[in-house]
Amino acid sequence: MTAVRLYRTRNGNHDVYQLRWYANGSRRCQTIGKARELSKREAEARRREKEIAFAMGRERPSRPRRMTLERFLERDRQAIATDVRPATLDEYRFAAQHAIATLGADATLDQIDRADVGRIKQQLSDRGRSRATISKTCGYLRAAFNRGVTDGLIVSNPFQASTRGKIPSRRKRIFTIEEIEAMLAACPTRWWRLFLRLAFETGCRRNELLHLTYADIDVEKFAVGVSAKRTGTFQVNGRSYPILEWSSKTAQDRVIPTLTDETISFVEEHRQLGDGSAYLFLSLDRLAFITAKQMAGTLHHRFVPVNNLRRDFHKIQQQARILLASQQDVTPDEIEWPIGSLHDARRTFCTRTADLVPMHVLQQWAGHANISTTASFYLVVSDAHAQRVRAAFANANGKPDVNADVIPILSAIDRPQVDSKPPSRYRNAS
Repeated sequence: MTAVRLYRTRNGNHDVYQLRWYANGSRRCQTIGKARELSKREAEARRREKEIAFAMGRERPSRPRRMTLERFLERDRQAIATDVRPATLDEYRFAAQHAIATLGADATLDQIDRADVGRIKQQLSDRGRSRATISKTCGYLRAAFNRGVTDGLIVSNPFQASTRGKIPSRRKRIFTIEEIEAMLAACPTRWWRLFLRLAFETGCRRNELLHLTYADIDVEKFAVGVSAKRTGTFQVNGRSYPILEWSSKTAQDRVIPTLTDETISFVEEHRQLGDGSAYLFLSLDRLAFITAKQMAGTLHHRFVPVNNLRRDFHKIQQQARILLASQQDVTPDEIEWPIGSLHDARRTFCTRTADLVPMHVLQQWAGHANISTTASFYLVVSDAHAQRVRAAFANANGKPDVNADVIPILSAIDRPQVDSKPPSRYRNAS
């Protein structure tokens, strides 16, 4: 524990109280006030506060080294480069760019205070950034400055209170069987119909689906394999196309054995009618475009394999709502349909499957490193659960159990299975 002592000393024409302590072999001191304006009891209270602050880690006994904001943020990224994913490192770089653009590259750390944090947030708001983006940016800067406090580069973190008052989370959307069937019927292309089937039947993330190859589909086990891809090529009509290097959010490979016969047959139909690409959802033209961008050095490090997914999925939901309204002979305004995201298809899979398999199985299928993530963020209470309880109560009272099968089994699309033998296992792309 750093001992802090109180001294009364002469400074010019006035007696002053000073706090003195030793850190890293050298003496540090701080003048806390004039003796005629500060009683000894008050000075002693200041001394105890200082000592407690050192003991609790709220302040550093040693003087931080002067460093510019640009140098500090660059140093921080170098320190964590091997400990975080490249995408996370990119987020730290973007947050640093926002801070430097607002405060200047030559701003020193000891000059940055909470007013500067407010300037960064205001600058982001003026640029049209959402509240969630502003909160996330400040969160990355707060983490970087926390490491600066730990390393003794700064005394306190001005971003510590910058994210108080959390942004309310977006409503988690769980799609019903009728809504899923309506969306499949409203899909404008075979591509989207297969994409949504796999999203609702496997719970895969968007990029996991986009990087699926036919070699990842095990037709004998009705399973999808999610694994990292190494750089390679495959041949179509004598021309080479790339296998894109890619790794999932979770480093561990996993297998999701939840496909139906109908989906397996749909995958085979999609392959036969396709252009020969090794990927389910990346055409040869798109792969050639990506290759040209890579060779020209103009491919952004955060490029998306397929563009406008969010926009097109919103359009599909709007058409599905109209279709569902026509089936029920009502106007579309009478159909309650909050617009969901593609990630809500993953939540729908997890919520529906949680009633059928143990939690540790669902965790493995979802690819979560921690089971608490599965329970906290992907299981949502839906109307189907309430209907199931009401049906159970009605059955206990001697009434017909009309809603006994409210939550169907794994397949999100409750349709008769296809009377056909599953196609042979696909060969790996060369």
